[in-house]
Amino acid sequence: LSLPMGSSATSPPMCIGVDAPTARLFASNSGSLLSTLRVDVVSRNALGLETTLPVTVLLGTRAWQPTLPFPVLANLTSLGLLENGTAQVSFRFTPMGVLGGWRIDDVYVDPFKGT
Repeated sequence: LSLPMGSSATSPPMCIGVDAPTARLFASNSGSLLSTLRVDVVSRNALGLETTLPVTVLLGTRAWQPTLPFPVLANLTSLGLLENGTAQVSFRFTPMGVLGGWRIDDVYVDPFKGT
């Protein structure tokens, strides 16, 4: 997915749980090294209202590489937490700074965190 400056993209909803509290993705930035990629988690709170919380800010290089796993702490709060210990969230990706040329791929909740 290409994310030029001034854009943002939101993933489809996915489940996260207390046993898989991290996410990661592949990213590259062909633009300025001063540009970062902000990642927010979007969920519904107990009242059904959409809540957006910042998760991390990523740095990128011109080469595709996996990011380090980043914690998704919204699943540890009451934001959308379900009885089975999971929450449905989306991730929003927004280029920040100047002259970024961000591309992302393979966003997933880290399946290896619990092993």
